[in-house]
Amino acid sequence: MRVAMFAYQTWGHHTLRALLDAAGHEVALVVTHPAGDHAYERRGERMRITRASISRGIYGGTPGRIFIKEGDGVVVVAGSEARRGRSHGLLIEQVRTDDGTDLPATEYFRTMGGYLTAHPAI
Repeated sequence: MRVAMFAYQTWGHHTLRALLDAAGHEVALVVTHPAGDHAYERRGERMRITRASISRGIYGGTPGRIFIKEGDGVVVVAGSEARRGRSHGLLIEQVRTDDGTDLPATEYFRTMGGYLTAHPAI
């Protein structure tokens, strides 16, 4: 399974769903920049997305924003209609920290707001 989300691009939920449903990928990746090792930073901490799906709700805001808790996950705004409040988001359900610890997204993202970085962590 593989997830791709370009933070300031126009990928909507149909494209995200197709990538989520694609077979043959072991780890879901959130890609906010098309190169790198697919590890990202939030507030100086590196992490990887290991489980994700499409949000049930429709949300608005700036693509890439860590927005709201939904069920057992956290929604990151995505899609070309996000600024108009017409897009499903990417529901992050589990992350892996740089030390290899797997955490539920709601435990890792304790507060909402901020963005996944536009460039992979190095």
